[in-house]
Amino acid sequence: MYEDASKFGVARPWQHDHEALACWLKSLELPVGLMTSHDPRAVMVVQACRRIGLRVPEDVAVIGFNNDIQSCEFSDPPLTSVARPGEKIGFEAAALLNRLIHGEAPPAGDILFPPCGVVERTSTNTVAVGDNEVLGEAVRFIRKNLSQSIGVEEILKHIDVSRRWLEMAFKEKLHTSPHVYISQARVKKAKALLAEPRKLRLKQVAMDCGFSSTRQLSAIFGRFAGVPLREYAARFHSPRRSSPDA
Repeated sequence: MYEDASKFGVARPWQHDHEALACWLKSLELPVGLMTSHDPRAVMVVQACRRIGLRVPEDVAVIGFNNDIQSCEFSDPPLTSVARPGEKIGFEAAALLNRLIHGEAPPAGDILFPPCGVVERTSTNTVAVGDNEVLGEAVRFIRKNLSQSIGVEEILKHIDVSRRWLEMAFKEKLHTSPHVYISQARVKKAKALLAEPRKLRLKQVAMDCGFSSTRQLSAIFGRFAGVPLREYAARFHSPRRSSPDA
């Protein structure tokens, strides 16, 4: 664990402690996954990795906390983060304040909100495929073209191997089939889009993830995410805005 003793307001605030962070990163046994206290810290880790020649996510997978869109999307590569229900927290805080103003007793203890889940982006988007470069290229092709109508045939055209080889390689290294892997990757992308503050319509989410309709997205999402699509989407918004348009 890396812990910076620097504090806000001192001569060397944590934002400028790059040298110590770089030395610590060099000491790690690779590959490794790192989680930071918040998204700006995670961006620092990504930048430090680049300066010392470590690849993100191949050598160091990085995950932050808060799902701050500015930090996450402008990071290179984009940053995976744990999302918290900021809108719901604000809504409940305002409701609590209103109750207190009207004479209700304050709650006996803290009001806790669990995190919404992990919003996956490129900083953790890596799969251990060993030295199988052809399989790695197939995985990269899938991830790059999730918004398109792709299947096994499109993968085979891209990497020029037999269907049997592709099926066996996925089963051996990833313990799944190409078809299931594509569906899982699309659901992951849908989760990331649903967590964005701009709150896309479900129809737009479906199109961006390569689904032909909201109904198809809902069916596949429920199967692989283990929770209904609309219920998952509602985690990121206040009760008055919890039902995204179809």
